[in-house]
Amino acid sequence: MNAYLRNHMAAVFLSLPVATAMVALPSAVMAQTDAPELRSLKVSSNSGLAAGAELGFTVEGTAKAKSHVRIDGVNRDIILKETARGVYTGTYTVLSQDRIVQTSPIRAVVQAGNRNVVGNYTFPVGMATTPVPVPVPVSVPLADPVKAKIKEKEKEKEKAKAKTEKLRIDRFTVDPVTKLEPGAELHFSLNGMPGGTADVEIPGIVKKVVMNEVSPGVYEATYTLRKQDKPKSTSAMVATLSQGDKSVRAKPGKAKAGDSKAANAKVPLVLNMQPLQGSSTPRRPIIPISASFEAKGGVNPKSVHILVSGRDVTTGSKITSDAFTYRANLKPGRHMVDVTAVDVGGNKVRKTWTFNVTEPGTPGSTKAERCE
Repeated sequence: MNAYLRNHMAAVFLSLPVATAMVALPSAVMAQTDAPELRSLKVSSNSGLAAGAELGFTVEGTAKAKSHVRIDGVNRDIILKETARGVYTGTYTVLSQDRIVQTSPIRAVVQAGNRNVVGNYTFPVGMATTPVPVPVPVSVPLADPVKAKIKEKEKEKEKAKAKTEKLRIDRFTVDPVTKLEPGAELHFSLNGMPGGTADVEIPGIVKKVVMNEVSPGVYEATYTLRKQDKPKSTSAMVATLSQGDKSVRAKPGKAKAGDSKAANAKVPLVLNMQPLQGSSTPRRPIIPISASFEAKGGVNPKSVHILVSGRDVTTGSKITSDAFTYRANLKPGRHMVDVTAVDVGGNKVRKTWTFNVTEPGTPGSTKAERCE
């Protein structure tokens, strides 16, 4: 059952069941002159607002614009895509570190050019405890024919190049997490032959996780565990790299390839991140942030660039060819570390991960333990 929030609604239909009642007029709609329209917001959930629940959003407004949703307690914008004319949809899986409650404000935005309209909403009554099925949107792709043609040509070039190489996986890694529980984020990285298609099989989860080729031969993916998932240890997860009718598989930390040279290939990696991905650590004057580099001959320390929550902390960090350390004084909240480096062979690597800083005594602020 879906719950609709519309600008022109003036009352709650108390005769309907709680989970289906139309509720909560927007507290405000702010727009510029000749701004785009925001007609309605539809919110749904398959498991209330608990960690691992999948929230669905549908905004109706001006066509050929951009739209996103922001929820108090979630440190990111939820980007919506135009799946039909004037209809924008998207989903978000609640993370374990999110702090969403029944009264959390929701802000929906429709933007056309440099003008936008903003609507403030609240969750439907009872959504925090009542599962509401997520609607299946009908996708109507709005493809750019020029960009699509360029992308197709790039794929053809990669496929032609790949025909001269043997299919291989040089390395498959899964970032350590505090605990395999609903709301935990799993980050996957695979290095291998470019121009293929890759996915990850997670025992205990029905569907496979598709990996995107973010740069030639580098495939990445992130999956947020849902309430119904029953994953086993990360060591049981398997990545598959395919091209045509051929495929090769590998478990985390182990290479498997078509020949011994590929198996011994070295690609730069960022490992042993601290604090752990998705972990929560209590606030204190100094929180060490660190990671090690794995690269043939090490990385060039002068090439290392470190951002913490968007702030450049490179000059304040201790950096060697094998690792880096930064002593941070951070406020409570979610923080992202973004590290880039280049090894002596000129190969680039980039790694990002997030962790949560909490006030002492806050639930979930216990010491992180590595889960493998």
